[in-house]
Amino acid sequence: MLGIELDGAIHNKRKDYDKARDQIINSHGVKLLRFSNDQLLNDTRSVLLKIKENLPLLHSNGEGLKRQNIIQAPKRDEVG
Repeated sequence: MLGIELDGAIHNKRKDYDKARDQIINSHGVKLLRFSNDQLLNDTRSVLLKIKENLPLLHSNGEGLKRQNIIQAPKRDEVG
C-alpha cells in the first residue's frame, strides 16, 4: 500500500512523533511518501511524478489497483 502525507509547518516541531508514527504505519506494509504543503503548492509536478513512480508498488501483479484495507493512523497519545 502507498500512503501520502502532506505536512504543514507543525511537522517541523513534531519530528520524533512523525518518525514513530511512520514506523507504525510502515509495519503495516504501507510505504509513506511525505510532502510539505509548500512542495505541493509550488512544485506540484514533482510531487505528482514522485507519486507516479511509486504507483507500480500497488499493482505489480498486473491485476491493476485493488481496494485495500484502510489502516487508521495512530492517535498522537498512542505513540510513545
